[in-house]
This record gives sequence, C-alpha cells and structure tokens, in this order.
Amino acid sequence: MTPSADCLSGFRVRRSLAFLAWLPLTQLVLAAPVPVPLVNPSFELPVLAQPPGVSFGQLQDQKAFPGNWQSDAPSLGITYGNWGELPGASDGTQFLFASSNKYGEVSQRFAFRIWQAVGPVEADTNYNLQVDLRPGLGAPGKDPAYVLFTADSDNGAVLAGKFYHTDANQATEDFRLVPGQWVTVALKLKGSDFPDLVGRKIRVVIGGQELLVDNVRLTRNLVAPAAGPGSAAPAAEPESAGAGVDWETDLAAAQRRGGRDNKRILVLFANRAADGPRQFEDKVLGNPKVAGVIASRYVAVRLDMSAAEYQKVAGRLGVFRAGVASIYDPRGSFVKRVERPLAPDEMAAELEY
Repeated sequence: MTPSADCLSGFRVRRSLAFLAWLPLTQLVLAAPVPVPLVNPSFELPVLAQPPGVSFGQLQDQKAFPGNWQSDAPSLGITYGNWGELPGASDGTQFLFASSNKYGEVSQRFAFRIWQAVGPVEADTNYNLQVDLRPGLGAPGKDPAYVLFTADSDNGAVLAGKFYHTDANQATEDFRLVPGQWVTVALKLKGSDFPDLVGRKIRVVIGGQELLVDNVRLTRNLVAPAAGPGSAAPAAEPESAGAGVDWETDLAAAQRRGGRDNKRILVLFANRAADGPRQFEDKVLGNPKVAGVIASRYVAVRLDMSAAEYQKVAGRLGVFRAGVASIYDPRGSFVKRVERPLAPDEMAAELEY
C-alpha cells in the first residue's frame, strides 16, 4: 500500500465510520476464535477399563450416553484406539463408533445421529464447528455422513450443513471420506442469517453410517457490523499520531481493501491521552522502518479507545486496553496480537511474517 500524496507529510485518517452510509451494510469477522464449551467433545468419558474396547451393548441408549451427547441410534459405542483393527483416536485415546452388526450371513448397517445443545446464541457472532470423521472398520467410505447446525428441537430446522452422499461424482460432495484416514469437516453458522436465534440454543448434530467420530470442537467469532446511516464520525486526531502510517478507521473498508489487495489487516487500539499507547503509536509504529513494512504489507486500522463505541468493539475482540496491535489475514481471520512493548526493529520483524 503506497501512501497517497496528501498523506506523505504525516498521519491522515482515510475514512470515518460514516463513510459507508450510502453503501449496502457489510460485516467483518475480526475476533480471535473463542472456544464454546462442549461436554465430552473427544469421547474420553467414561474412561474405559482394560481390556480396551467396549461392546455395542454398552452406552447405546440415550440415558446412558456419555456427557451431554444425545442419540437415537441402536448401535453406538466408545472404544480405545489401536484395539484390534481399530485405528488410533484423532484426539486423546477414545472415540465414538457406529457400526453394523452381523447376524449370520446378514450384515445390518445402522444409521445413527448424535447431538448436543449449545448456546444461547449471541448477537453479531458466527459459530465454527470442526469434527474428525473416519469410515468405519473395513468401510470403504461409501456410507453417508453429515455434520449440521440445527434448531434446538426434535426434527429442528437445518441451519447449516455439510453432507457426504457417496455420489459417484465427487464434485457434488461437501466433503470426502477417505478409507483409513481421519478427515476434518468444518462448518460455519453465520449468525447474521438467523437473527431470531439470538438468546436461543442450537444443536451440533453429527450422523451417518459405518462412521468413527472424534474431537468435536466449536468456536465463535465476533462479527463487527459495518456502520449504517446516522453513524457519527470519530473526532479528528492530532496530525502527529502514527506519522507515516495511512490509517483507516472503518473496519469494513479495511477488510475490502485487504481482500482486494491480498494484504493483512493491522488493527491498533490507540489512546492519545495515555503515555504508553501514544509512545507505541508514534515511536514504534511511526518509525520509518516499521511504517514501511505496514505500507507494503498491511491495511492499517486505528481504533480510538477513548471513544465508547470502540471500547465495546475492542472488548468483543478480546482487547481491554490501549497500546495493543492485532493482526488478521486478508479474510479477517485472527493471526496474532502484539501486547508487550517492542523496539522498532522487533516490531518490524514481528510484522514481516
């Protein structure tokens, strides 16, 4: 990013929060992922006694199923990894399995579904689910599987989902199951698509046939809404602030520029009234070497922590004091945060990823 002619002499705020008043509203994901607690996410409970392994006859009904997981399947179990033909767990030592039972010459393949309620859903938030799946013992990956977010009710509406249908045309599948391998399936629920969910619970749902399941993890990210009509522009800052850095003050504009130019986003949480944050801004980020790295590789955003609206945004982003710089990739996903004082050379190295 090359500074324009009218900002070569020093600091210039490119755009205010009111800049997008005439544009369609957009959203920017900037928060570091925050874990959402799940009960028994890697199926490590109950701890199984020797010999390793548990038969299908145990833990198969809903009341006995471990943790907050619920199930309506007749043939589920939890086992140690590396038991007989069973593979190692992708996390910990145990995992969930659903398999066929053989009755003489007949092999019956059971469909199963497990779910756990989470929430309540928060406003301006996306939810990100990941789960490790693997075809069952001897299964060639030709049995269906799915991962869902649904409303918290029996037969609740599907809010988001990914499916493996075992179609011959693999291009139609949302993910693939590979025989003998754990595969991570990722699913996102965009809170902005379901405003009526705020304050209500949702379900994480996993299902299929001949399937091993492990390491279910759920995180949430704040989505900061772009400014709409009537937003007030922040007060002008002294021209000496962060001299040499071409600062944005509009998060949505910064993300558009970052995505367009394939540049990371540097967010500074500033406060000119405090000595430490002011020195960090002027002496470190304003250092010619550091400012040069920022100009070439970043879109820089400056949030004034003395303004109430920015204090709220900062808190949702996990920042509670000024003098902190957070780094995000061009898509707005969190990369890292610089919270301790650094010399200019150290800061330049930190930015030259």
